[in-house]
Order: sequence, then C-alpha cells, then structure tokens
Amino acid sequence: MTIEEIKLKISELALEHENTEPELEWVWEDLENETEDLIIDYCREKGYQVENFSYSEIDVDFLDRRFLHSALDRFILKYPDVAELMYHYYKSYWPYCYDRVDSFEHFMNSVRRS
Repeated sequence: MTIEEIKLKISELALEHENTEPELEWVWEDLENETEDLIIDYCREKGYQVENFSYSEIDVDFLDRRFLHSALDRFILKYPDVAELMYHYYKSYWPYCYDRVDSFEHFMNSVRRS
C-alpha cells in the first residue's frame, strides 16, 4: 500500500473509532491495533530496520503491545515516512491533542523523550 492509501484507511478506522460507544472499549483497542498493524506492515514491506530489529523477523501477533510501541518510536525517529503515518494515526484518532500549529514538532519531541 502507498502512504496515501494507508492514510485513507487510518482515517476510515479513526471514524469508526470515534463512532464506537465508550462501553465497547475493546473495539477501540482492536481498531487501534489494526491501525498500528497497517503501519507495521508498511515497515515490513519497505524492509525497514533499526538497531538490528526488523518487523520481517517477528510475528507481530505475539508481540507485547508496549514493546511494539517502543519499536515504532525507533522507526519514527529513523524514517520520516513512518513518522508521517504515525502522526496521521494520532491526529486522526485524537485530534484534540494535535490541533496546535506546532503539533508535528510536539509529536516528534514526545517520541524523542519516550
């Protein structure tokens, strides 16, 4: 998939996320995981690696999500296209957190600090 196709899919999933009732929190989590998996698949297709870590070597279904987020942070810092996708993900799912003019830079700074 291209970046634009992935962004479109992320936007569709974010809309579904927004329209899900709060008592169905497990659906929110599934949608968030599906979105992250789209980005991971993109990294896998590109053959991206950081610090001897490659998604092509690991079955994502068995990864602890916290470890996955840590790995995605490393990919964000190394690959601008992954940063763009992750920023689109966060901005689509939680727009109230990313409505500042400097929000991309704010996003990147928060990743650097994590």
